[in-house]
Amino acid sequence: GPRHPPLPPPVPAAPVRRRASPLAMTDCAPALLQTTFAAAGRPAGAEATAAQQPFGAGRPAPLTVALFSNYPAWAAAVIEGLAREGHRLVVLISPKEECAKLCRQQGAHFVPFPACPDGTSLARVCKESPEYRARVEVAYEAVRVVAPDIVLASGFYVLPDHVVSIPRVAALNVHPADLPLYRGAMPLPAMILQGEMFFRVCVHRMTGVIDDPTGIVARSPLLPIGPDADFSSLFAQTVAETPGLVAAAMRAICSTPADGFLAPPVIPLPPASKEPLPHAFGVRSEKVVGCATGGQVASNAGVLARARIEWAVDSASDVARAVRAFRGGCGAYTDLNGSAWQVDQCAVGPPLSATVLASGVAAPGAILAFRALADGAAEAMVATVDGCVVRLVGHFQAVDAA
Repeated sequence: GPRHPPLPPPVPAAPVRRRASPLAMTDCAPALLQTTFAAAGRPAGAEATAAQQPFGAGRPAPLTVALFSNYPAWAAAVIEGLAREGHRLVVLISPKEECAKLCRQQGAHFVPFPACPDGTSLARVCKESPEYRARVEVAYEAVRVVAPDIVLASGFYVLPDHVVSIPRVAALNVHPADLPLYRGAMPLPAMILQGEMFFRVCVHRMTGVIDDPTGIVARSPLLPIGPDADFSSLFAQTVAETPGLVAAAMRAICSTPADGFLAPPVIPLPPASKEPLPHAFGVRSEKVVGCATGGQVASNAGVLARARIEWAVDSASDVARAVRAFRGGCGAYTDLNGSAWQVDQCAVGPPLSATVLASGVAAPGAILAFRALADGAAEAMVATVDGCVVRLVGHFQAVDAA
């Protein structure tokens, strides 16, 4: 049959000229995939066997790992966890060029992944754009050539079945939520919006089900969500917890006998609830009654819908949570004089007096005071639907409507 092209060599320790942009990956793929890298994985054509040569006291041989991540800090934490158990990163796939430095340190390959114009739906973008899908498949083919024992993802797009099936031992995902709660791409904002006080980080086997809770192999202790927590602080907690969690997951995946691997223990799920579980999908379509026609129209019930402040329904605490949930990520915003105004800070004030409310000047969304600040920022005092006032600090910026 046709031979797979070999991967580019590992990123060298010495500085080199910049790698070609991911946008040019399709055109230059044949040139990039010229050098063999048998040392990074099993030699081409080698048979994969369950038996491993033991090293140390009854431990299995080091496993080779392919890592997918959109976050350099999170990728570094995963690599640290792998190193604790003696396993070896052989290829890192990411749209972030900063990850190339991690590869230099590990002697691993860096494969640039083409940035997705809609991070909530990689599959849809691939379906609609054959040119983009071709560039994506170049990155996937690089993993197939390596033939890793483990595929591991941390903060990446949903991987298709033909990638999940590549590794010899398992495909794992690090998910910052206590599965089965908050399945989806945006668990950290979703938990803040919901007012959760604690969360966990899980490592689970990847299947055809997004964030499948039936294959959890490691779970962190409860981590606090403080009253001032935002996306950035919860992400920092997740990164700090990741090395130990990945190490625990690898211990669970690997058997102690030298003659193979055992299925990891599956952590039992809590009893099923009749109430729908909170989710973390950025976009989730549902049918609602349209105001203009009275008929049913599609509406986004996903987490991203909360990034836009809706003054007719959002209480003061809702607004404050939204600002914290998206700070450090896409950012919460509101419409101000017909333009998108990104909100960076929010403080909840006391309830408005009955006299002010009766006057009609404090309708939900009414701006009670506004002043310019330094560096193009501005401060606004805005009335909320529950009769309170919030102090917002923000700036005008192009924002994609959710």
